[in-house]
Amino acid sequence: MLDFGGADISKFAVQLAAKQFKAASYSVASAANLPYRDGSFDVVLDIFAPYSLPEVHRCLKSEGIFLLVGPGREHLSELAGLVYDSVNSHKGNPVKQDDSILLSPIFQRRVTEQQTIAGEQILNLLMMTPYYWSISEDKKQQINSLTSLNVTLDFELQVFKK
Repeated sequence: MLDFGGADISKFAVQLAAKQFKAASYSVASAANLPYRDGSFDVVLDIFAPYSLPEVHRCLKSEGIFLLVGPGREHLSELAGLVYDSVNSHKGNPVKQDDSILLSPIFQRRVTEQQTIAGEQILNLLMMTPYYWSISEDKKQQINSLTSLNVTLDFELQVFKK
């Protein structure tokens, strides 16, 4: 059995993780087809990434835990307002279950706070979001010229048990 493993579709992300935590096993893989045996993990953690509930369920041990972290309704809404003419609230990261795959919710919490981001960290933050791939060059330059930006960090934490 694995003590610790990780998978990401990004080869770059897997390489970074492997440099930081050498004792773990990492794979470049899709969430829809995880390269782990049935019942490999006590805990599966998903942070702001697509996931496949059947794959999570398959990889968890019989009493395993699934921790899911996704965006709350207002996550980075100020940054989104600089990118888009009209901003829609996030819909969160709902877990859609069916009768064949059942995980019991055991904990849910929304965590929200305000942060001021300054200087080059503003562009770094933008680059970590999907907004970066749809922004015009004009708006990117406008954001890059900001000296500071107040943003809302809004996270939905959910914990499920198999």
